[in-house]
Amino acid sequence: MMAPRNGMGALATVAGSAALLAGCGTADGIPDRSTIGARWFPAIVDGSVEITQGGLPGTASRVSLDDDLDLENDFFGSYEIELVDGPLRLRLGHLPLRFEGSALLDQEIVFHGQTFAAGTDLDSEFELTTWHASVDGALIEADGVEVRVGGGFWTWEFDLELRDRTLGVNDSREFSRLLPAVTASSWAELGGGFAVRLDGAFASLDEGRRLVDFAGEFEYAFDDRVRAVAGWRWLRYWLNEDTNKGLFDVMGPTFGFTLRL
Repeated sequence: MMAPRNGMGALATVAGSAALLAGCGTADGIPDRSTIGARWFPAIVDGSVEITQGGLPGTASRVSLDDDLDLENDFFGSYEIELVDGPLRLRLGHLPLRFEGSALLDQEIVFHGQTFAAGTDLDSEFELTTWHASVDGALIEADGVEVRVGGGFWTWEFDLELRDRTLGVNDSREFSRLLPAVTASSWAELGGGFAVRLDGAFASLDEGRRLVDFAGEFEYAFDDRVRAVAGWRWLRYWLNEDTNKGLFDVMGPTFGFTLRL
């Protein structure tokens, strides 16, 4: 398994990158500025996967990440930099997620050629790390309103391990994806220091290898530099690797802050 990511280390990396690149930002207009942000993301995961061994028939069954494995989030954090240079904005984001579960199986499952019988005392560990990088430009810019469109890349790493706690048997499988994406976002001032923001991305190589990332947030400005944010984020991942298939969602509330550089 991949070693668990350290949240503070990730934030330090993001902050260091921002410090090196912040010279390209401007301070004109409320949304038109470079920022660094951190969010607490107590997400849940739902969906299923079928992971074969070498593509052989009979070496996989449908495994529900929620019902079979009872996964719970064990890592709470996402980080993003926005660097603005004139009409262009560069966005870099890091979402490291780690889920763990313990369950007594109600039915037999087959994962990567390994059979776990009904009644197995099963431990599970699922790491899903997503990065994104994109550049967008302003389609609409007015007082208190902004709409942007652009493109970039989303990459994600999938690492799932199952362990029979009684027999000590375990198996795991890893995948990674790099997908080109189109993006769109909007921002609107509501008055009284409040604003609303919507962000969306659709990344795809083909019908079976896609990702959707959508977030909606309310912002509150404490002053010219610091804003509190609260909202909801939803990501859907399609896995199609030869005979390996999956469709799963990660979703939950977001709470955090943004800081103008």
